[in-house]
Amino acid sequence: MAQKAYSIFRQAPHPNGGNHILFGRLFRATSRTVRTPFTVALVLPLLLLAAPYLQGIPTGQAVDEVLDALSRYARQELEADGEAVRFFSSDPSLELIPFSGATDQVESSLRTVDPSIGVEAVRVLRTGDEWHRPEHLEQLYAILTNVESMEGIEYYSQSRERMRTFFQESYRIAGPDSSERVPPDSATDPSLSDLSEGKHTFYAFQRDSSFGSNRYEVDVRRLGQQTLALTMTNLTRMYYGIFPAVSPERFRAEIIVTAANDGLVIYGTTAVGVISLFGSEERARDSFRNRINALLDWFESRIERIVTLQARVL
Repeated sequence: MAQKAYSIFRQAPHPNGGNHILFGRLFRATSRTVRTPFTVALVLPLLLLAAPYLQGIPTGQAVDEVLDALSRYARQELEADGEAVRFFSSDPSLELIPFSGATDQVESSLRTVDPSIGVEAVRVLRTGDEWHRPEHLEQLYAILTNVESMEGIEYYSQSRERMRTFFQESYRIAGPDSSERVPPDSATDPSLSDLSEGKHTFYAFQRDSSFGSNRYEVDVRRLGQQTLALTMTNLTRMYYGIFPAVSPERFRAEIIVTAANDGLVIYGTTAVGVISLFGSEERARDSFRNRINALLDWFESRIERIVTLQARVL
């Protein structure tokens, strides 16, 4: 996806070119031109009035600081290819999680499915926007709970050499054993602040191009101040064509989003304990890679939509 240079904060043109956030522009412009006690006396009350608001703004990390958790080779791959990818098998030893505090937790979660196939990938969106701010973390949380927006997401099929729709249907259902479709209801979802000590769990139905129709448990949780995570676990047997491929609770997908003060770092992984693929292991591996592609593309598309809409408002 092409990187965007939009900002979702109110900006004003600087006389020397470029844009600055209004408070920064006031301060920098004044610092160049004001030499008299009178003007200092004029500006000082404005800064004092702004102080309570500025004190409440979290500083956050830059994207490059978040990426320090990765190896030099992973960062080079990310810079060269736009993403870094790793495959793993029975014992997941994850290399690409940008939020190092989550590594042990995610590896432990993936081990519970006794994986035979696994893949992880990381991407960066350098939007220039301060996503670590509370109001924008709420936007990220809203994306992760909106499984309906996954419907229609496409991916590039290497075997068919064309774009295909991955999630043909995707929506919430009433419970783990239900097929009743329920609308997403933000009024009943817990707020992001309520996730500090727990997770938000709901259930979803998805029909995808590789494994057909299945029900999933979906968990959204907070990992630290800047990081949110989505976990999906299958509740039904997954079929690869006519073959039973994955038993219930033997598939797990994770999306971890770290919000920086100049963009986002997006990590995805799937781990699967496969029953048997009757010689189709390579194609199945591609299918799970496609799933991660589809999930990461889905999240990027929602971010692009937010940034574009905000740019139009400004």
